[in-house]
Amino acid sequence: MHPGAPILVVAAVLFASAARGDEPDWRPLGRAAFREAKDAGRPVVLWLTAPWNRDHFLWPRHLFADSTLSATIARRAIPVRADASRWPELRDVWALDSGLLPAVHFLDEHGRVFASFPPPEAEELVYWLEDYADPADRPPPIERRPVPALDAGVAPLDDVIARELLERLLAGTSPLGAVHADVDLAPLMFLNEWGAWRGDPRLADVLDTTLDTLLGSALFDRVDGGFHRAFATADGRVVHREKLLRANAVAGEALASRFATSGRLDFGADALLIVRCLNGRFRTRAATLYCGSLAADLYASSDGSLVMTGEEWYARGAEARQVVGAPTRSTDVPVGANWRLLESFAHYFRAFGDERFSQAVRTADAALRPGSFDATGAACRELDSGQVGNLRDQGDVGSGLLALHALTGDPSALDSAREIARAIRDRFRRDDGSLRDLAVDADLPDEVRSAPDRPGFQGAALRFLTDLFVVTAEAEWHDLAAAGLEAWRHRLPADDVGLGELGRAAFRSSVPPPLVVCDAVPGTEEGDRLGALAQRIADPTMCVRWIASEDRATRTRFGFVEGEAPALRIVWGDTSPALRTAVTFRRAYERARERLLR
Repeated sequence: MHPGAPILVVAAVLFASAARGDEPDWRPLGRAAFREAKDAGRPVVLWLTAPWNRDHFLWPRHLFADSTLSATIARRAIPVRADASRWPELRDVWALDSGLLPAVHFLDEHGRVFASFPPPEAEELVYWLEDYADPADRPPPIERRPVPALDAGVAPLDDVIARELLERLLAGTSPLGAVHADVDLAPLMFLNEWGAWRGDPRLADVLDTTLDTLLGSALFDRVDGGFHRAFATADGRVVHREKLLRANAVAGEALASRFATSGRLDFGADALLIVRCLNGRFRTRAATLYCGSLAADLYASSDGSLVMTGEEWYARGAEARQVVGAPTRSTDVPVGANWRLLESFAHYFRAFGDERFSQAVRTADAALRPGSFDATGAACRELDSGQVGNLRDQGDVGSGLLALHALTGDPSALDSAREIARAIRDRFRRDDGSLRDLAVDADLPDEVRSAPDRPGFQGAALRFLTDLFVVTAEAEWHDLAAAGLEAWRHRLPADDVGLGELGRAAFRSSVPPPLVVCDAVPGTEEGDRLGALAQRIADPTMCVRWIASEDRATRTRFGFVEGEAPALRIVWGDTSPALRTAVTFRRAYERARERLLR
């Protein structure tokens, strides 16, 4: 924040007396707005917001409608509004240190921040708009703080990540995603898979203890189910909470995976409680697709004031909801997060054997796939938008398509997955083989396009590419994933954020998952029988590939002989360890599922 900024006071006092006017003429986020700022010699005033926050709805009526402020913005700046729920990478570049939203930033024509404000007063913004009109009076751009890095050395990348995460969990220093960031259970999912293979005796206790702690905290909602993203002030008061679709998809899958390996019935029950939350609160678009986020109902609906602290809200549960009314939710349908949820539902189907999860994937596919891609076959950011998504979107959609192909045998799903891989190769790859988080032609300012790569985004795409190689045996995808992983060897971030996804990708690259190959016609009696068998014997790391009987080249590649009747084959990159992993998971599945569904 600018060193001369006044101490902020409660904005509602000013809002009540402000003269009403029209909102600023907001420009969409893109390079055109910054070219306009350069030509006019004005700063950009960026309102970074998100629809799950109450100020997203209050500021247009009470802050930006102030006539003096709106007139000053029109005369002195280029107003830009950006939704951080649609472009999560913006949080890394332009979010406040606290992580709270909304926020107002002053940027130069290159997209570099030189002043930032949490919820401000209209008079305050007017003052700084006048002060910053002359570029000579602006403070220098705020420098990005470098992210401390780990040296991965020469050990396998998955081992380095796993050992680092495990040591932090044992020391109690890993929050599995920092406060003000998404709750991320991908590290637990990675350690669960890696531990079944490596056999580290410390893993079972630390995984179960960590999950017990998370499930027993205010992060997990035992009234409606689901994990909140946590936001807290320095004195421990919760400012606001929300539930994210993708975070809960990953969390539910992590619980189902741990349920499968440990036989803990409470983990299975809590995984199903997350599904209840998703189906009951996130539904949109004819009840087949899901919105991106859901605000927790901690605010009074009348004036937006804070009703109670987080711990009080958690303790009172349903009673608190009667006080504050219905929560806010977004209305967008994020493509990547919906496909990530379909992958999770396929995982639930394997864990619980409940056909309703398989049917949910099929039903959602019919509504989701037609609007998920741009003209080149890349995954979009939102349904029917035509705007290419980020690298994590590509990975999430690709993995969802592979899960759909595994469940249904639909060859078009595999074809679409290949299109996603080609988009990653053509639009996200640098000359050195590493991957960028944003497409090379993304219409975003240079400051965003040059932001540091996020390991979670990278891991989602690299895991998909590794699985696509296992399923197709097409070496191109292995080489693309290997180059992308190698680029991380000497720049692993020193915090936990995103390491789980990257670890899963590295693990699957160094220990190829078992592949169940189904040589049958989908939809026939024999095809349904073999498909059900493939799902029953598959563990969470396994992939499933259907082969059309007339596809002789692929049948030969996977060891089927000419004239052989429809059959099921299991292919391992390294037979004995993979077999041990498969048997471990399968036995745990059968034992726990029988007890839970009895």
